[in-house]
Amino acid sequence: MSWVIYDEPGVTMSNRAWMSEANRIVTWFLQSSRYRRVNALFCLPALALMDIAARTILTFQALILNRGVARIYRIRRNQFGSSPSYFTHRLGTVKTGLPSKELVDSYEKKLREWHESFFKERPAEKPQEPEVSDTDKILVSVRKRPQDYVGADGSLSAKKVVAKHECSYQTAYKVKAIVEDEGSKEPSA
Repeated sequence: MSWVIYDEPGVTMSNRAWMSEANRIVTWFLQSSRYRRVNALFCLPALALMDIAARTILTFQALILNRGVARIYRIRRNQFGSSPSYFTHRLGTVKTGLPSKELVDSYEKKLREWHESFFKERPAEKPQEPEVSDTDKILVSVRKRPQDYVGADGSLSAKKVVAKHECSYQTAYKVKAIVEDEGSKEPSA
């Protein structure tokens, strides 16, 4: 038998993040945990903050009164109605010894690292540069070497644009019209 401590499930398995990938994975894990003989401790300030699917399979609730002291309640889900969704029966108070300083320090370090990475400030997003369309890319190529696109009649050939760039005839004729229009606007010497 093993134990997993799941700190801050109200953040990663929140009742507000219904069916996120994390919610689905944790719910699947919880549903198979009896078979796998894995127990989980969920540490959060209020049970209602956690996803309902996870809450419905909980067995016990411990209200921490002080370090090493907790009041234990048995949780029974209400199978026949919606209010209340579960009943709690007080079982008693548990007192335990405190964990070793090394274990506390290791836990606090991992908790701090997780919080710092989860809540770190995101860098300001750079404004997106406008996308260059395929037509614009083809135009650049045709303007750079127009002689490669000249047909037998001496004019720009849409078929050659299609062949070299594997584009549609619509795009090729659009490029041809733009280039020819630019050529007709050039001042004559």
